[in-house]
Amino acid sequence: MKVLLQLSKVEGDQKDKHVRAFRETMQNIQKFAHQTDAALNAFIKSEENWFYSTLMKVIR
Repeated sequence: MKVLLQLSKVEGDQKDKHVRAFRETMQNIQKFAHQTDAALNAFIKSEENWFYSTLMKVIR
């Protein structure tokens, strides 16, 4: 994530279409990575809840 942040802040001529395209692409990849990270965290949390609830049912 840190590398993506650094790459999205690359310096260059803002009028150059290649620099603009690179920065936009890096920002889109960074946004996707954050969304994926959040989804995976939610999935992991739900798996933990499922595991604990199943364990509690077995213990009872």
